[in-house]
Formats: sequence, structure tokens, C-alpha cells
Amino acid sequence: MKVQPIRYRREGCYYAIFAEDIPPMGYKTFEIVFKQPSTDTGTVTINNASIENHFYKLQLNPDKGTIQSLYDKELNCELVDSSSPWELGAFIYNYNRTGLSECRIIDSSNGPIYQRILLQGKSPGTDEAFGVNLEIKLYHDTKRIELEYAIKRLPETEPSGIYVTFPFQLPEGKLAFDVQGGTVISGKNQLEGTSTDWNTVQNFVSVQNNRAQIIIGSSLIPLYQLGDINLGKFQYQKQYERPHVYSWVMNNYWNTNFKASQEGEFRWSYHLTSSVAPSNNLATKFGWSSRIPLYARVMPTGTENHKPTEYSAFHFEKDNFLMTSCTPSKEEGYILLNIREIDGKRTNLRILNEDGQTVLFTIVNAIEEKLENETSEHIFEGYQNKFIKIKRF
Repeated sequence: MKVQPIRYRREGCYYAIFAEDIPPMGYKTFEIVFKQPSTDTGTVTINNASIENHFYKLQLNPDKGTIQSLYDKELNCELVDSSSPWELGAFIYNYNRTGLSECRIIDSSNGPIYQRILLQGKSPGTDEAFGVNLEIKLYHDTKRIELEYAIKRLPETEPSGIYVTFPFQLPEGKLAFDVQGGTVISGKNQLEGTSTDWNTVQNFVSVQNNRAQIIIGSSLIPLYQLGDINLGKFQYQKQYERPHVYSWVMNNYWNTNFKASQEGEFRWSYHLTSSVAPSNNLATKFGWSSRIPLYARVMPTGTENHKPTEYSAFHFEKDNFLMTSCTPSKEEGYILLNIREIDGKRTNLRILNEDGQTVLFTIVNAIEEKLENETSEHIFEGYQNKFIKIKRF
């Protein structure tokens, strides 16, 4: 697999690994081979403050610490709205909405997995010596960009907030976002009277039209304002002019007994992609897999156990199903799955094992009461959610 050093500390080196083609509901094993680590990952070629690969071209604005332009080579279009007062990735502070000052590029490298640029600037409310740090990662082999921020927040009791901006553009683009039970299209299938100033997002926000979409998410920041910074608008039914996304990182606007100040080091990140496929399927899988990454562990060499180096317990025949949970059943030897259809299509669920043979399952309710007899296939209506029980492998 591809390996790239992240940082070096006294106790050792931390690496990013790029593991591909992991079997569904299974594992893949790699051997760690000890070699002298290389500290030279190469340099990023920055021409006129731009970097690119075969997916994207990013035009940086080092003076503002932002991405001025993001050109998608597959879609053949610009993804950043140039008419927006804020560029992509802009760090906004407080009511008067100031951006960063004294910005500059302080580091860059190009490794086997991604090329990276580190920008640094200053903002009120943050430690000046530490700065506001933005690391931009442009991946080589997958259509993915990551923005990683780091600050040291100073304690202050005056009202203050921090936002990060994503002023996307897509002709006739509509905003959608993921919640606990499915996908909400902002202002369309959102219940009237529910929150329109801000929305709590589970895994992703996307801008979709009939030919493409842009997807963004974060593993730590769930609060977003859609269309604009909407404080005090209190729209009964959501309306917006442009598909802009504002991540609401933090604020101290509380009228409760929470502490009035916030302080300390804080790191958070965003993951972003775009595609010609405007489906909830792609957005859901990108959002879920980015927020909940694969679990990896290092095991010492043991005795030969004759286990395969990779294994898959089972997988769904169709890819428009999402398994939202997998837990041990109350019945010994069984597991309980919660499954959702995510593309709005009436689809027949069939579960296959590693050899391609069908797996028997039983439709049950949330407390495992049997609703139907054991079967090898079952029809799900569009967006339907059901519990099933199968034998443990």
C-alpha cells in the first residue's frame, strides 16, 4: 500500500496509509516491512499560486489564506462562485466578519498519497504566535480534497463566532444534507417551521443539479448555514439564492449556564469531492466513509493460523443499500442489521457471501420480533428502512 509520513515526534513517526479494495464486512491484511524511513517526500510545484492533479486545479489566494478557484477537470467547470464576497475555505471571525491577515504559504510537500500546502494567517480571538493554520491536501489516486484547520482559541466573553465558507456554484444547483433518517433537500422536503437559520448535518452537504454534484462533510463540525450566514432571518420556509455553504465552527452566543468563554487548541477538517453522478448513493457513501473511516490495528507476529489474508463475510447484491448499524442479536449466533434504501428506488435486497451464494435472513422489528419468515430476498420500497437478522459468520 502507499504510505506517507504525516509528522515526526520524539516517540516515532506517524504515517498515513492508503488501503484500497477492502472486502465488504471483512478485512485485508498487510505486512509491515521495516526500512529506513525517508524524510524527503518531494516538493509541490506551485505555479502562480496554483496546484493541480488530473482531477482538479486549485488557484490559491495566499494573501487571504483561501482557495480562489477550484476547477473540476472531469466536469469541465469552475466550482467556486467568483461573485461571492468570500472565497472557498475562508476563515471568518465574529459579527463584523473579518477574514485572515498576514497570510502566507509556510510549507509544501508531495508524497505518494497526496500533495499538501500549509497556509498560515492571523485572526482576532486566536493565539497570534500559533496562528490560524490551514493545510490543503490534494489526493493523487482518488477524487478528494481535504482542508485541515488548527487554532488556539483565546478566552473571551464578548459575543463571537467562527465560520468557514464554501461558496459553491452549480447551474440550478439545489442544496441537500444528510440527517439521521435520510436526505433533506433544503427548502423542498424540509418540514415548514423547522430550523432554516442553521441545520445540523449528520454526514454530508451536497449541491446537486441534474448532471453533477459537489459533496462536503466534516467529522467534527455538524452545524451549517445554507445559502448565506442566516442569523436572525428565521424563515418559515427555507429560501436561498445561491448554493453557498457556511460551516458554523463555534460560537459563545449562549443564554444558558454554559461557560461564557472558549479557549484552547482546536483542530478540525473537511473532506470534499465532486462527481458527474448526482445521486444520494454517492453522497451518502462518501459522507459516511469519510466521517467513519476504516478501523485498522497493528498486531504482532503470531503463530500460523491458516486464515486468509483477506476475507469478506457478506455483501449486498445492489449498491443502493446502506447498513446503518450491525449489532449482536439477542439470539445466540445471530446479528441484527439496520438497512436503508438510499436512492428512492424499489429494489430487491439479496445478501451474498464471499462465494456469491445467497444468505438467508429474517425481517424483524427493532426489538427483534419476527415480522416475516426466513427468506433469501425481500423488496424494499424507495427510502425504506428495515431491520433484518442473519446468522453470524
